[in-house]
Amino acid sequence: MACKSHQHFAALWLSAPSTQSYHMSTNDHGYRFHPGEASVFVEIYLPKKARFQGVLYDTLTRGFEPETVRRHLDENEERVRRLMQGYYFVEYSREVVESMGDIMGGYSLYEVDGVFLNNKDRSVIEERTQVIRIMFRPSPMPVDLDPDLKKQIIREYLRFTGDREDFEEHLGKRLELQKNQQLVDLVAMLRQWECQVAHFVFGYIVDSLCEQIRMYKEKSDIPEEAEIWVTSFWNLVINRIAKPES
Repeated sequence: MACKSHQHFAALWLSAPSTQSYHMSTNDHGYRFHPGEASVFVEIYLPKKARFQGVLYDTLTRGFEPETVRRHLDENEERVRRLMQGYYFVEYSREVVESMGDIMGGYSLYEVDGVFLNNKDRSVIEERTQVIRIMFRPSPMPVDLDPDLKKQIIREYLRFTGDREDFEEHLGKRLELQKNQQLVDLVAMLRQWECQVAHFVFGYIVDSLCEQIRMYKEKSDIPEEAEIWVTSFWNLVINRIAKPES
């Protein structure tokens, strides 16, 4: 697989509902606490402009359709490859694109007041900033490992700052684990998910926004935005309070 992962874009294993029985009183609401689910938190920042709202909604909402995402990545392969050239630990990969299913479970949009320094003339710019927030939580991974151990391995993977090729060795030292096929399979799934999320964020969402900005410039001579920022957080933990699935 042409994916040289480093420390970004990994996966989350969701623990199976507890088999522990609870005494259900007549006024028991039924919600239960599911702590410590490691996940990936991404935010995309761009200027808040009315003309962006339509393409933002369409791009993000169609991101729920794996076929739409795969088609975009396939039809715009050359452009996406150029965009991702600076992404030194993930390369565009047809194998990754073809394997992509449901990546995003939801998103949030909000606005903040931004103040920026113009490095060209040292002027101060005040601008409303649009923020896209996504938390990536994939489905369970079909590997025959103890659930608690699986969660611990995924947490280690997300927080590991070295080369991904060294992760299994790190895991052996950190958790005193012997390398086996289940461990190899889980790490391979984590790497695959990491690459899928990278393709989704940069190859689908960011590429779509950049192309729309180019089209505004070409058709209406609207000045292009200088930058779009993407941030990511790898120590995020989600504590779910949820009812058991029926």
